[in-house]
Amino acid sequence: MTIVNTNLISQVQARIDGLTGSESLEELLLLTKAAEGLILNRADLDNALSARIAAFDSQSTLTELLLANKAVSADSGTSPNVESIIKSVQRGTASAGTVTISAVDMAKSFVSISGSWSNTFGGGGSSSQVVSIKAKLSSPTQITITGTGSADWQVIEYV
Repeated sequence: MTIVNTNLISQVQARIDGLTGSESLEELLLLTKAAEGLILNRADLDNALSARIAAFDSQSTLTELLLANKAVSADSGTSPNVESIIKSVQRGTASAGTVTISAVDMAKSFVSISGSWSNTFGGGGSSSQVVSIKAKLSSPTQITITGTGSADWQVIEYV
């Protein structure tokens, strides 16, 4: 069973987006491990690691070399040069209307949506029906949802 925690994804992505370049290798390794298995935009994290590694010289300690090695190979044991084809995934739940998202490249993105509607009758019974809910990427920062009920949506952007 896979559990997706959107708050965890948001918090890890916020830490990656907030990198300043002054982070220690220990901090970068911890952030790399926190990002492991999550679908995130890791470009800033990868750039910070690359900059730290590029600055290594004969004065770099063995601890620094070990931490850098662990950080670049931390993501499921894959090579650090292998890039994911997915750049970002944004998720949420909404009713009909407009939803604001982080900017995406519309030519490399699509919306996936699913939804249902429930009604409780006066006699105490309940009924669930699949209803028509549509979503479209209406701008780089908005999706438009039409129909009745609520929908779980995700915007997937490719590299």
